Amino acid sequence: MIILVTIISGSSDFYVIFHNIDSNNLDASLVKAGANVALGRMQDAYRATKEVLRINSRFSLEAFAKTQPYEEPQSLERMIAMLRTAGLT
Repeated sequence: MIILVTIISGSSDFYVIFHNIDSNNLDASLVKAGANVALGRMQDAYRATKEVLRINSRFSLEAFAKTQPYEEPQSLERMIAMLRTAGLT
């Protein structure tokens, strides 16, 4: 499998968009949803959200947040906010 990665620099953050990813890769779909929100690409974010829910129909932001090893709580909060904006709950 080939993964093409596009890195887009925002103010002080870097956003990665995955192209041609394994269609069952939950983490990549989550990153794609959040990054597209950050870039204002809402249609792409919603498509990635549909991928997430197809992979795991019982996906929960609360459960996801508990498993994430972020050192800075603000980074996790920002990611959760972007995923919520993409339509995940």
